[in-house]
Amino acid sequence: MDWSRAKTVLILAFLVLNVLLSFQLWTSRNELEASKVGAGVAEVQQLMESKGVKLEAELPEGTPILREITVEFDDSLRSVAREMLKDPVRDEIRMENGALLSERIARQLPMGESYVLDVKQSKKDYYVYNQAYQKYPMFEVQLELFAEKGFITQYRQSLVEVVSPAPSDPKDPSILSSLTAVGSLTENYLSTGAVITDVKLGYHGQLYNSETQVLAPFWRIMLQSGELYYVHAINGAVEVPQKGK
Repeated sequence: MDWSRAKTVLILAFLVLNVLLSFQLWTSRNELEASKVGAGVAEVQQLMESKGVKLEAELPEGTPILREITVEFDDSLRSVAREMLKDPVRDEIRMENGALLSERIARQLPMGESYVLDVKQSKKDYYVYNQAYQKYPMFEVQLELFAEKGFITQYRQSLVEVVSPAPSDPKDPSILSSLTAVGSLTENYLSTGAVITDVKLGYHGQLYNSETQVLAPFWRIMLQSGELYYVHAINGAVEVPQKGK
């Protein structure tokens, strides 16, 4: 018998067996996670039905790792006064959540390319954009556009620089899922008949007259009434709702 050849065959057989077992384990884990998610969705749906709460918003998927960031405001852009655009632009803004500024407007403003549209805060002749950091909006850092007679003519802008970006660390826990945030809010805060119209992940914090501010990852949950709930995306703490801004 050719033992060398037999040994090679046995090694290959064990390798194939390991691959098959690994694939089976991976499939089982995925099925288990899917069943957990399905059970969670059913549980939240049942809770919402029992309280008469309606969900008219798409729940974002995924649980990325996000951490607090420290930002510094540009003091020259913290005025409450409106400014005139040097080159008025025809009002052709498409109401698409997360849409970037048009190039003609962006090039007239500092860091104009870093703002994304907030559809739920915008309305006819008035558009709200948020400065984004790594694709996530910073809810308190806004650019407001004002239209008149079919043209964007005025703006009011706040701008920050991220001076202490949060380094990614695989040991950090993932954020709470949107489903968990909505379920917790429904169970502990929402009244009967509440209607959820928007669920968005971003950065939020209380702003003070200091050189730097700390913003943390939050789920912003908006109701049909205009109330805004902010659910801390790491520890689950809920802020007192605000009306409008």
